This record gives sequence, structure tokens and C-alpha cells, in this order.
Amino acid sequence: MPQFCSHLGSGVLGVANIPQLQQFHAQLIQHALHRHDYWVARLLAFCTRLHAPQTYTCRIFDSAHQPSVMVFTNMLRYYSKCGANNEILTLFEEMHKCGLKPDACAYPVVIKAAGKGGVLFHSLFVKMGIDCGKYIRNALINAYGKHGPIESGRQLFDEMTERSVADWNAIISGYWNWGSEGEAKRLFDLMPDKNVITWTTMVTGYSKMKDLENARSYFDRMPEKSVVSWNAMLSGYAQNGFPEETLSLFNEMVGTGITPDETTLVAVISSCSSCGDPVLAESAVKTLGDRGVRLNPFIKTALLDLYAKCGRLEKAQKTFNELGDTALADKRVCCPNDAV
Repeated sequence: MPQFCSHLGSGVLGVANIPQLQQFHAQLIQHALHRHDYWVARLLAFCTRLHAPQTYTCRIFDSAHQPSVMVFTNMLRYYSKCGANNEILTLFEEMHKCGLKPDACAYPVVIKAAGKGGVLFHSLFVKMGIDCGKYIRNALINAYGKHGPIESGRQLFDEMTERSVADWNAIISGYWNWGSEGEAKRLFDLMPDKNVITWTTMVTGYSKMKDLENARSYFDRMPEKSVVSWNAMLSGYAQNGFPEETLSLFNEMVGTGITPDETTLVAVISSCSSCGDPVLAESAVKTLGDRGVRLNPFIKTALLDLYAKCGRLEKAQKTFNELGDTALADKRVCCPNDAV
């Protein structure tokens, strides 16, 4: 490889934000490398990791005259990170039109994006003799767990000679989705190595069944807790009408040094709304503001509901206005009843 290519290769390690990505992209253009599949794929991977704007990312993809499987796959991953399911399916179809065969990394993204139709890939793989590697099998188990039949997902799981933690988590979560507490618990007890996701799945499952006693039992027994774990228990209390328990757990969470996020705040504000305590809600908002957490439309909608219920109409109006033109769609969907 020429010396400048080696220099670019080492420069990749220094890309940690969008301006640095754009600077690196400019260097590729300067050396006429920006259309090469290898570098396009690397740029797309950075776009995914750094949450680059979609218009910029699409321009990078379009710069490849004949995108390789790697380029297509990385673009699929970018769309997956954005939740752009329609774009994933369109791009997958374009990939087929180009005569390219998707690899084991592309299919899981497409299966997830296809929603209920994702399970149809299973019969397609069998018909075409495509080997369902571990990533594809895991994606199919997740699809069956969400859309059914769960029995087909279980069959795939039972046929696996080696099961990862992700496979166990997928089937346990699937049983919870279909209300099969007994089988979810049985598999949890059989699972050799559990991680924080496994435990959080049990907390969420019992919370959805309104069994807060068992949910809290699993939560308290967790060897380690992530912010998602705390949010699962907080949401369980908030959604089932236990505001005092929600606020008590929130204080415990802050005391342990875990940084709350937007989901945490929605649960806490909802509970404050139930017990009519806007002061505590504002204190929680300030805590997250001090830590740089952005107040998204869902948080502001929860605040709007709180202020309206507490009779603070001026603050309710101000919060509604703060949603701004960029969140106009969220206003129409989330806020009109609160504003009235």
C-alpha cells in the first residue's frame, strides 16, 4: 500500500466525532480513494457509530459506483441503528437486483426490519439451502418470539448445539411476550450464564404481568444493574400505579451513582404527576440537565401532563411552546389533550 494509504489507515483510529469524520472523508477525496469500496464501508461504519446525518451517510453510500456486499451491509446497519425499516427493505431489494448475495451479517438486520414478515425468511432459507448461522438463528428466534409462533422459535433453539447468552435471552424474552411465565422462569433457571439483560428481562416480564413483588425480587437479586435495569423496575412501579415506590427507587438509583436517562425521567415525572408533586419533578429535570441529558418530546409531554394536572397552566403552556416547530409531529400525536 502506498505511504499515504498507510497514513490514512492510521488516521482512522483518531476519528471520534462528526467533524473528525468529515476531515478524514476530505483526505480520502483528496487522494481519490473516496469511491473505493473498502473506504466507503469504513466511512459508513463510522456514520453508524457516530449517528451521522442520514443525508451525509447516503451521499457516502452513493459515491460507490458498484457497492460491494460489505458496503451494502454497512449501510443496512446504519439504517437499522436509525430504525429506518422501510429503507432497509428497499436497500435489500436493491442489493438483490445488483446480483449480490447477502452475508450472515446482512440477513439478521433485514429479518428484524421485516417485522412479522421476518419469520418468512426461515422457510426461504430451508428452501434455498442457506445455512442459518448463529446470527441468523438468533434473529429468527427473536422474530418468532415477537410475532409467533413461539413454538417455532423454541424448535430452532432446541436444535442449536451451542447456545450463546443472546440465544437464551431471545427465547426467554419470547416466552414473556406470549405470557408464558412458567416457561420463561424454567429457562431462566436452566440458563448456565446469565447477564444483566437476562435479569432485566425477568424484571420487565413480571412488571408487565403486574407482579411487582416478583419483579422486585429479581431486581434485588441482580449481581449488577445497568440504567436499563433500573428503568425497567421504575417503569414497572410507575405504570402499575405505585408513585411512592417509584420515587423511592429513583432516589436509591441516584444514590448508587447510576446516571439517569430520558426513560428514567419519564417514569419519575409520571409518578410525580400521580401524586401531584411538580417540585420533585423539576428537581429531577434539573438533575438530568446538569448531566447533559437532552429533554426529548416524550419528557416534555410528561411534564406538560404534570403541570396541567397540578394547575400550573403557565408552565404547561411554556412547555408546550418549547416543543418547537421541529417537534410539531410529536405535538399533534402526544400533546393536544394535555394542552387543552
